[in-house]
Amino acid sequence: MGGKSTFARAAALACVLAHVGSYVPAESAEVPLLDRVFARVGSADDPRAGQSTFVREMRETAAILKNATPRSFVVVDEIGRGTSTTDGTALAAAVCETLCRGPLSIFTSHFYALCELEKTTDGCVKNYHVDALVEDEELTLLYKVEAGPATKSYGIHCARLAGFPAEVVEDAAGRLAALEGSASAGRSGC
Repeated sequence: MGGKSTFARAAALACVLAHVGSYVPAESAEVPLLDRVFARVGSADDPRAGQSTFVREMRETAAILKNATPRSFVVVDEIGRGTSTTDGTALAAAVCETLCRGPLSIFTSHFYALCELEKTTDGCVKNYHVDALVEDEELTLLYKVEAGPATKSYGIHCARLAGFPAEVVEDAAGRLAALEGSASAGRSGC
């Protein structure tokens, strides 16, 4: 809802537009010569082919990892969601680090633990977040990309915006407070 997927897709589209000699909707742009543009975005399952959303995501990511070169541009949007948080985080971190050694990439994720990659990848990974503002419990998505990791998640606010019943939002907010209370003792910021 904050625009990170749109931002990533727009970057890929700008690269394609620049390479075909078209107008690029930007004040300025430096686009390196690329051999390919890969995008793993969106989610769709294919029950007739026996492919869940997660399996399809993994197959598309595998194809990117096998075919991208150092002169490619890769957009990976939210991989690892179809499994446990620990499994998903591990897969996402491994893919991110692999891309770090090769193509120019934009990698989006909600896995907070991936913020640590900025500290462990010798400057290859840079954290950014899409900014938001909360006033009187009202969320305003600013559609603005800022440097650094996000300091807060807005899932409960987004559920409210999406029209969840008030009692479900309140129940989720209580559960979140309990989870954050038990997790805050062991988490260090990134």
